[in-house]
Amino acid sequence: MLARPDIWAHLLVPNLIRAAMAEAARRHDLTPRQVSLPGARQNLKAFRAELNRVPRRAALALTEAVLGAIVCHRVGDGPGRTEPRVVKRRTNANPRIQVPRTLA
Repeated sequence: MLARPDIWAHLLVPNLIRAAMAEAARRHDLTPRQVSLPGARQNLKAFRAELNRVPRRAALALTEAVLGAIVCHRVGDGPGRTEPRVVKRRTNANPRIQVPRTLA
């Protein structure tokens, strides 16, 4: 029963970050796909303590600064780029099992 709020928090936080990215992109005439998710996460984490500390009137100006900082991290445009969905390198020197364990 106590794990349920933790599960909801793990589902909610990425959506809140995406919402902040979408709002920042909207205010700066960009699409949300042009804004970097790791950059947004990094900025929100950096500004978190300050946002909790400031009074409500100052929070609006700080929110504008956060949204401006989020937009500074852009995603590069790679037209026609595709990435193969395979493991690039093995982390282990042992070969992978290619047959069922009972036969190996």
